[in-house]
Amino acid sequence: MKELLTWTSVVLAGIAAVLWFASASNWMNNYVDEQTETRADRMVFLKNGRKVDLVGTTANQSRWSGYAAIVTGIAVLLQALGMAPPCPPA
Repeated sequence: MKELLTWTSVVLAGIAAVLWFASASNWMNNYVDEQTETRADRMVFLKNGRKVDLVGTTANQSRWSGYAAIVTGIAVLLQALGMAPPCPPA
């Protein structure tokens, strides 16, 4: 059981690393079309001649970081359970 918890924790930590990489590489890809450009809450600027929504980009990065944090929390919990001493027999 201890090995199962440890390996599950390792796999989840790897998944968390991939999710955080996705969050970090999700930079400036929320391009704005003409219909949504006029919203007041949008912070739009140009990148390579295309309009980019900064608020949408940071919201997307935040969402991916949240997924990674959840998976990391589960991995840490499983690692702690795997390292816990066994219960004494009753």
